[in-house]
Amino acid sequence: DGAVVAVLADAEPDLLAALLAVSSRGATFLPLSPQEPAARLRDALVRSGASLLLTGTGAPAVPAPEGCPVLALRDLEDAGPDGEELPAPPAGDFAAPAYLLRTSGSTGVPKLVAVGRPSLDNYLDWAARALLAGGSPVPVVSSPIFDASLKQTLGPLYAGGCVQLLTAHRLDLEAVRAELSHMAAPVTLNCVPSYFSALLSDEEDAGDGPTMRLDRLLLGGEPLSADLLRRVRDRYPAVEVWNFYGPTETTSTATAGPMHPAGGIHVGTPVAGAAVAVVDRHGVVLPEGSSGRWSSRAPEWPWATSARGPARRRSPRCGRPDGPSGSTGPAISAGSTATATSGWRA
Repeated sequence: DGAVVAVLADAEPDLLAALLAVSSRGATFLPLSPQEPAARLRDALVRSGASLLLTGTGAPAVPAPEGCPVLALRDLEDAGPDGEELPAPPAGDFAAPAYLLRTSGSTGVPKLVAVGRPSLDNYLDWAARALLAGGSPVPVVSSPIFDASLKQTLGPLYAGGCVQLLTAHRLDLEAVRAELSHMAAPVTLNCVPSYFSALLSDEEDAGDGPTMRLDRLLLGGEPLSADLLRRVRDRYPAVEVWNFYGPTETTSTATAGPMHPAGGIHVGTPVAGAAVAVVDRHGVVLPEGSSGRWSSRAPEWPWATSARGPARRRSPRCGRPDGPSGSTGPAISAGSTATATSGWRA
């Protein structure tokens, strides 16, 4: 219980099975991408204190550190239980983090952020009710190392829906667009704005061919431009477009909201128990109408991390070193100015 299990796999059934298996045993999963350099993968294993590395189809060979055995998921599947009844999963160690993700950090060295199970459960519950209740398939187009992949993999499963694993690789834009154009049902597509802009450009260049079958478009991780929103509305007037904002420390999303046809671009309202405010450089909440720095916090603090893995304590201060402090949760500066409305909003 509480062990860190690294999963080196791309968007494939084995990835989903591994994440669910790790979680059911009370362990903490650390997603890794086969597209990452070997040195970066090894660094993640060392600094997380991973006790096991599970690898998917086509995963590169990684010089795992001592004490971290490597098991191929396909080999485990082929081995099977040999007809023996498997022991019941233990009660989960809910004091341990649900997962570890790496962020760029202020120094450029990837920083480990651990998110607790109550935070993940709270976020997935919100996503299931607010975004995924309609039952439309959710294609997996984000790398597993980004927290957006949570909405695409665990989100639909939490909502009792369907995860749509594409046959095309996410970087093959023409193939991805073609696959999305021939879906049996309209999909909920979640990605960064630049990725959808590239898909849209490919579709525009193709002329009068079939368009992507979209029910809802969830954009986040980058600023949403007025030009992209205009292009989406011109080509997909009936598609609901949402804009998301939030750092990894707030379990992927702090604010979100639909972009209404008659309105401009905004970051929405706080979601899943998050709170936002405009603060000064000391972290003091500013009065309405003041200009300052955007700050957000999650309902549960992420775990602190150390060179050997998640520390068994909560961090009173996570996020960027220049972010505001003094709040009851992790305060994350967006690094940009904003205008205050009225204190912390939840």
